[in-house]
Amino acid sequence: MIDALPLHKCSRLCTPCEASHLAASVLVAPHWQPADWGSLVLQAALAERLSELLLQLPEQVALLYYAASLKTLRREWFGIDHLRLNKFLMLIRKFLNQTLRLLQASSW
Repeated sequence: MIDALPLHKCSRLCTPCEASHLAASVLVAPHWQPADWGSLVLQAALAERLSELLLQLPEQVALLYYAASLKTLRREWFGIDHLRLNKFLMLIRKFLNQTLRLLQASSW
């Protein structure tokens, strides 16, 4: 079911602007709304898929994607109710984990 979700209509990212647009569109898209997901397992799988994009993008685009993701999460943070808080924290943890892996692979 997770694989059926379209994260991006294009098969490639051409510019840093597209990475920023991708991050903003998928993080606030209705795909992440808990009402649409019956299982925490599915929500965790979606968070993992969103964060794994970092390792699939070129390094500069991946860092822009991460920055745009953090900006989007920061913008939405004050609108999060207590029922969604753990899900957003899980998403942040997964993004941080993949970012550290990206930096490790880049010999930072």
